Amino acid sequence: RKNPDDVGYVRAIVKDIERTQKIDPKRVYAFGLSGGGFFVHRLACEAADLFAGVVSMSAATFEESDRCKPSEGVAVVEIHGEKDDVVAFEGGILENGEHAAKYPSAKETVARWAKLDGCSGSLEATGATLDLFASLSGTETKVEQYGSCARGAVELWTVTNGGHAPALSKTFSESVWSFFEAHPKP
Repeated sequence: RKNPDDVGYVRAIVKDIERTQKIDPKRVYAFGLSGGGFFVHRLACEAADLFAGVVSMSAATFEESDRCKPSEGVAVVEIHGEKDDVVAFEGGILENGEHAAKYPSAKETVARWAKLDGCSGSLEATGATLDLFASLSGTETKVEQYGSCARGAVELWTVTNGGHAPALSKTFSESVWSFFEAHPKP
C-alpha cells in the first residue's frame, strides 16, 4: 500500500497486547536494527506519548531535524559500529533501488536527541564498556552520554571495529534491558 500508517499499526499492537496482558504504561520500549533502527527513531519522534525509550542499532534519525517533534521526552540509545559499511558511523546516503536517503552521523543523531530531550553539556565518555558483539573479543563498546536531561536520557554506544549486523554476545540483551529498566516514563 501507499502511505501506510506504520506508527498507528504499532500503537494498535501495543493496545492489543494491553487487552490480554498487564503492562506498565510507563515501561513501553522499542528496539530496532538497521531499518528497524530507523523506525524506532521514528517511533520516538511520533509516539513519544507511548514509548519511554528506544534503542536503535546501526541506524540514524531523520536527516531533516524538523521532522522529529516528540510530544515528551524519550530515553534514546544509538548503538553503532565504527566500521558499519551499510549505515556509516559518519553519516551518508542510503541507496535503495531508485530511492536514496541522506542520514546524519551517529554523533549527530544523539546530538539531535540531546537537544530534543533538553540535555546539558556535551557527549562525554562514562568510562563504562560493554561486550555486545560475539564476533569481537573483550568489551569492545564504549558508552558515552549527555549530562542531565530535562526530558529523557541520551547515550551513544560505539562499537570499536564493529560492523552493521554482527552476532550478538550473551550480554547484549542484558545491557539493553539495563538501559530500559533505568529509564521509565516519569
